Amino acid sequence: TLRNTRCSSMTDYLSQLDDHTEISNRILPKGPNSQCNILLQDFTFQQPLILKGINIWRQTDPTLNITGDIILACPGGNNVITGTEDRMVQATCANDKLKFSGKSSTPPDVTCKTSITGDVQTTENSCAGNKGTWSIVGFDLRNGTFVELYKVCYNQNSGDAIYSHHRLAGRSVLYKQVEPRRPAFKSTGTAPGVSPAVAYKGSEQLDQFKKLLGKDQAKDYIDMDKQQVLARGHLSPDADFPLIPLQFSTYFYINACPQWQVINAGNWLKVETMVRQLASSRRDDFEIYTGAHDILTLPDENNNKVKIYLADNKKISVPKYLWKVMTNKRTLEGIAFVTLNNPYAKRRPPHLCTNICDDNNWSYEGFANVDKGFTYCCEVNELRSKIPTIPLLRVEKVLKFEKK
Repeated sequence: TLRNTRCSSMTDYLSQLDDHTEISNRILPKGPNSQCNILLQDFTFQQPLILKGINIWRQTDPTLNITGDIILACPGGNNVITGTEDRMVQATCANDKLKFSGKSSTPPDVTCKTSITGDVQTTENSCAGNKGTWSIVGFDLRNGTFVELYKVCYNQNSGDAIYSHHRLAGRSVLYKQVEPRRPAFKSTGTAPGVSPAVAYKGSEQLDQFKKLLGKDQAKDYIDMDKQQVLARGHLSPDADFPLIPLQFSTYFYINACPQWQVINAGNWLKVETMVRQLASSRRDDFEIYTGAHDILTLPDENNNKVKIYLADNKKISVPKYLWKVMTNKRTLEGIAFVTLNNPYAKRRPPHLCTNICDDNNWSYEGFANVDKGFTYCCEVNELRSKIPTIPLLRVEKVLKFEKK
């Protein structure tokens, strides 16, 4: 979706661009046979953002089936399309080549000066019962237009991400680009006086645990040699998005919460994978809400329960639970998942809801393992009665798992 602009057509959209974001006037005219196919794998990780009309390109197969005009954009800093001085150009496609700025290029040569990693638009609009405000993550086109990718309900006082919301396009799942490189997490939009880039370092975690639990007790939980650390757990995960610029735009600290690495790579990853599998099987769009709930407590050296924070002054809390809600607006189906973020728990805590995994084909034997993140399924409305920060959603029936 495009924010802060109203456009009824591509012509209206182009006419709104100011001098700082002007589209090159050296555009080749659109010919009668302008449809062509370009393989996604031919693009590099510095590929431009692709817009069709006023929307981010929807990827539904291994190729870009381009008909008519598209916009290529390189948002971010002093970014431009390589070989031009333009941040944005209008392009057509013919003979499997993109034509813009008076030249014809194949995807490996269609790049941005630097890779696109997204922008954050901080708002004062409240969310989660006034516990946070919305931060919009997407792409600033520098003409009063902000293209939204996902949004995060974030607490600007405590530095906690409460939950995120994005759309998962089921038709895109099978054809997403795979890029082994990852951008660094960015601190844009984080709470003042909070430095998550420092707080997430393993050495800093150990120091913080020593302050909270005592020197000897801390070593039982944080051990960098054994990968016993808290990871930057994505709320909206990169793998839910098909194109590299979109994937790279999930690497913001406002879109992360402290999650034990063994759980991040364990049952939480399994939940994310199953959600994508169902979306792909149904070939439909789903709304995904992902959040944190409550604060993890661990025993100190005197066996007193202590709330865990990654930073001083009760900043960046470590959640006790992680939750994810998957809904379909069209069919009004929904399912919720809860994962205990404590691999050291000696026993499983009481369920926050009735576990409905088995009855709805979401069962996985590993979900019972505490050391991988004890996980179960819930009816959305029942879980919301226990976690009020889950938004009020219209869900009338349980979403069952199916994999084709």
